[in-house]
Amino acid sequence: MSILTPPGWNILDRQPAAYSRLLEGSELLLAQWVIGVPFKAPGFDAQELEARTRYALGKLRFTYPIIAAPLERGVHHKELRSWVYTPVSSRADIDRWFADAVVVEKVSSAINVNDFILETNRNVKLPHVTKSGTNVHWRCYLQVGNGEYALYFHGPHSIMDGWPTLGVLKQTFEWIVGDQSEQLERLAWGTEYQNLPAGPLIVTGGIKPEWATPSGQALGAKIQSLYGAPKPPHGLIPQRPIPSEGTASAIRYILKVDGALSQQLFAEAKKLGFSASHLFEAAQILALLETNPLPEGDPEAHITNEQTFVALESRLEPQYKTKPHWISAHVWIPLHLTAKELALTGTRREKLVTLLGLIKAQMQEYTDHPCTGQWLALGMLQKPPTEKAVPRNPYATTITNLADVQRRLPLTYGQSADGKLLIELLDMQFGHRWTGANPNIHCWTWKSQIHIQIQAEDNWDQNYIEAYAASIVDAAKAILS
Repeated sequence: MSILTPPGWNILDRQPAAYSRLLEGSELLLAQWVIGVPFKAPGFDAQELEARTRYALGKLRFTYPIIAAPLERGVHHKELRSWVYTPVSSRADIDRWFADAVVVEKVSSAINVNDFILETNRNVKLPHVTKSGTNVHWRCYLQVGNGEYALYFHGPHSIMDGWPTLGVLKQTFEWIVGDQSEQLERLAWGTEYQNLPAGPLIVTGGIKPEWATPSGQALGAKIQSLYGAPKPPHGLIPQRPIPSEGTASAIRYILKVDGALSQQLFAEAKKLGFSASHLFEAAQILALLETNPLPEGDPEAHITNEQTFVALESRLEPQYKTKPHWISAHVWIPLHLTAKELALTGTRREKLVTLLGLIKAQMQEYTDHPCTGQWLALGMLQKPPTEKAVPRNPYATTITNLADVQRRLPLTYGQSADGKLLIELLDMQFGHRWTGANPNIHCWTWKSQIHIQIQAEDNWDQNYIEAYAASIVDAAKAILS
């Protein structure tokens, strides 16, 4: 893999002046999604809560100006998109952003976060186009109900990776309950462009010298060979080959695991030296094998989770760790198991533990390598993705674990002078505008309960998706037998 210098932010010759750079690495993966948090605010009445939320969103706009940077094609590359950000020059610019990007909805019935996420993903395709013709790629919604509220972020994965977005939500709630004596107008508007995020190569310390070593070259060759293998990976069998044209997010199903059972699963995995991510990667593969076994007598058959998610958070240079690095910063790695490795024997527990060992060893190899966090950005610089990627098997599956949400998004915020709680979060939900033919699987823990979420299009039956979610949990339970 050749060594290339990544593009940085440039000043465009425009009036007013604007800052721009190409999207890099995972920023080019332009899925859109919604995250929603219902909450109670016993410390505020509805009018004060709305005003304080608007103030917090003003701070958000200053701290993370990328949410106000439109995507433009052809600025630095005739086919690829670039971020283009114009600094704020007047109060009118801020007012215009609030009008375009912040929506307050009064809700007369009970707030239903699940319905909001589904309806938004099914019916709204980014960017939002305002009455003035402006393209808005990120929007916040505040629902105000009868004694309850919900806050939503709707935007592209180019900005909103899971972990940093949870961190930004935490920061937003802290701003809502915090000191608001400083007027928004007194922030150093016009200099907020200095908060624009660097790309994945810069934040991980620049191109690693190890790329020029045999180890770095071997990593690049391995990843390219796995993604380019002639035999597609094994997957599920859909009820219909392709989704209906023009549909999105037909199914979004969440299975919650009992809290006591969840903690038993985590404790047993930890005792054996495995993480929750290892456990559910292995359980998902075991469920796949039990639902649709590998074809007999095919030594080339394999399961390759081509979108195994690795966040760059732990690889960031120290100066990028002082606040959430709110721009997409992850890589996909191909977690690959051969037919020989998948010829599992023994009890169901023994099969699961074998898978756990294989997965942990591969993940460790990737995470230990200093170049892993850069292969996607460098590869895309070397060969820009000018066409939409087509999966080799559109029915292959991958599971992504957001881990314990409360470690990044606490439940409670603030206390009044008389000790009254100001805000309490009730739940966290999210969903993608999913148009792929394969099921999209996530898991996370909230209030000590494991949640398994599967999103799918209408080429799958609802009962099949529900049964598959149950089979993943059942496979994980084998660790206790």
